[in-house]
Amino acid sequence: MKNNKNKKVVVIGLDGATFDLIIPWVKAGKLPVLKRLMESGSWGKLNSTIPPLSPPAWASFMTGKNPGKHRIYDFTEMKPNSYDYRLINASDINGSPFWEIAGLYNKRVCIINVPMTYPPKPVNGILISGMDSPGINSGISYPSNAIEEIKRKYGEYIIEAGVWGYVRQKRYGKALSKSLKSIELRTRIGKYLMKNDEYDLFVIVFPETDRIQHFFWKFMDPLHPMYDSAEAQNYGDAILKTYQACENAIEEFLQELYDDTIVIIMSDHGGGGLTNRTFCLNKWLESHGFLTFKNRQTDSRSPSSKRRQNILDVVIEWVDFQAKKILPRAVKERLLRLIPSLHEKLETRLRFSNLDWQRTKIYADELRSNLRINLRGREPLGIVAPGEEYENLQTSLVNSLTDLVDPETGIKVVDKVLRREEVYKGDMLDKAPDLLVILNKAYTTTRWEEMEVDYYFGKLSEIEKKRRANAEHTQYGIFIINGKDIESGKHIENADIVDIAPTILYLLGTPIPDDMDGRVLTESINPEFVNSAPIKSFRFQTDKNSKTDYGTSYSEKDSEKIKEKLSGLGYLE
Repeated sequence: MKNNKNKKVVVIGLDGATFDLIIPWVKAGKLPVLKRLMESGSWGKLNSTIPPLSPPAWASFMTGKNPGKHRIYDFTEMKPNSYDYRLINASDINGSPFWEIAGLYNKRVCIINVPMTYPPKPVNGILISGMDSPGINSGISYPSNAIEEIKRKYGEYIIEAGVWGYVRQKRYGKALSKSLKSIELRTRIGKYLMKNDEYDLFVIVFPETDRIQHFFWKFMDPLHPMYDSAEAQNYGDAILKTYQACENAIEEFLQELYDDTIVIIMSDHGGGGLTNRTFCLNKWLESHGFLTFKNRQTDSRSPSSKRRQNILDVVIEWVDFQAKKILPRAVKERLLRLIPSLHEKLETRLRFSNLDWQRTKIYADELRSNLRINLRGREPLGIVAPGEEYENLQTSLVNSLTDLVDPETGIKVVDKVLRREEVYKGDMLDKAPDLLVILNKAYTTTRWEEMEVDYYFGKLSEIEKKRRANAEHTQYGIFIINGKDIESGKHIENADIVDIAPTILYLLGTPIPDDMDGRVLTESINPEFVNSAPIKSFRFQTDKNSKTDYGTSYSEKDSEKIKEKLSGLGYLE
C-alpha cells in the first residue's frame, strides 16, 4: 500500500454474495483474500431490506434510509389511480446518496456500476450508472463524456454480461466466460479511474456474483430440485470461479490503495437455491373469497384441451428460443407484433388483466409474496372501505395465512405476515404493498398458469423450470471492513444495509444527515479512534418527490430494454 495522510474509503460490492458460500470456501482455502480481510478486519452478516430485492436494498445502501423514506420498494411502482405499473429509476429515489453528501464536503468520488444510479446525477468526480441503465449509449455517465473516454481506451464497457440470454440458449460456457470477462474489464477500468485522480471515496459493484448464482446454482447443489447432473461436471464450480474472479479484482484494487484507506466489501442481499414447491397467492385468495377472476375457463378445460395447451406452450417456448437465437431483433419485434397472442405471452402479459376488480378485495403480484388491498379511494375500482373494513381484512389475512399448512407436505407455508407499518417508517408508505408475506424457505411464489396442477400448491411446470432462475435472494448479505483503525478479527452482529452510508461518511470525516435510519458501526472501529472523532450530524434538506409525481421516466425503447433484462433475471414477467 502507498502512504498518504488523508483517510479514504473504498467500497466493493459483490451483488448477492453470501457467507453461506464464502465461509465454507474460506475454510477450504479457496478464497484467501477474503480470509485475510476477515481475519485482520471486522465482518458479519448484513441484513437487507424486506423483501431482499436489489432496488430497495441498493437505495437503502446509498441513502442510509429505509424504503418508507426513500420510496423504492421494487423495480416498479403502481401509477396513481391505476392498476398499471411503471419502471422506476434513480430519479425516483427520495434522498441523497452518501457520495453526494461527501461531495458537499469537497470529497472527490468515483462511483462505478452501482444499481439505481440511472440517470446519473452530478457528483464531485465521476459516476457510471449500473444495471438500470438501458445501454452504454444512453447518457449513463457523469460527466457525460466519461463513458466515451472509457470506450475509446478499452474498446467497450459492460454493464451486464447478458447471462440470461446465453442460458436461454443453453450456452452456459459463454455465459460464464462473458461474466468473467466483465469482471476483468470492470477491474481494469476501475483501476484506471482510481489512478487517474485522487479520490476520497471509490465505489464499484460487481453484479456477476448474483447473475451466475441465479442460473448456475442447480449445477453446484446435488440437493437442488432442478440439479443438472449432466452439466454439473462442467459448471459445478461456476459460482466459485466467479467469486474467485471477484476476489482477484479485490486484490488488484488493494495494491493501489494508500495506508489509511478503509476497504468495505459488501452485498445488497444473499443468495440461495430456489425450491420447486410453489404457492400461488392469487389462487389461494380466490379460494377464500378475497379475489375473483374474470375468466376461469382454464379450470374447466378437458384433459385433451389442457394437453393441447401444453403443446402450444412448448411451441411458444421453442419459437421464443429460436427467435432470440437466430433472428435479428427488428425481425423478432415485427414477428411479435404480427402474432398478438405470442407477444402477450412473452412480452406484455398484464399482471392483473384477468381480475374482476368489482369482486376483488385483495390481490398479489404473484412474482412477489406481497399483497395489496383494493382500497376505495386509492385504487380506481376499489371496493374495500378505509378504516375498520381495511383493518379487519388485514387481520383476517394475517391469521389465515400464518395458519396455512400444505396438506401434501405438512409444512407451514408462511413464516409471517407483516403490515407495511411494521416494516417501513416514513412519508412514502403509500408506495408500499399493504402486507408482506414471508414464505417458508421451502416455497416460492408463482402464477397460477405456471403450475402443474390447478390448485394453489404445486410445483413449477417443466416450461417454467427452463424459463426461471434456479436461485433466489436471501435476507442476509455480507459486510467486511478492513484497514487502519478497524478492529481486527471482530465478528459484527446486527449490521443492517442502512448502516453502510453513515459508517462511510463517518470514516470520511463528514457529518451525517440526521434523517438517516442507519447507525455508524462503531463496534468495527478502534475505540481510540471513535473517542477521538465524535459522530457529528446535521439537518440535511432534500427536494422530495411528491407522493404522486414521477421521476424521470424511461423512453418506450429504453423501457423495453430494461424490461427484457429484468424479465430474464426473474424480476419481472
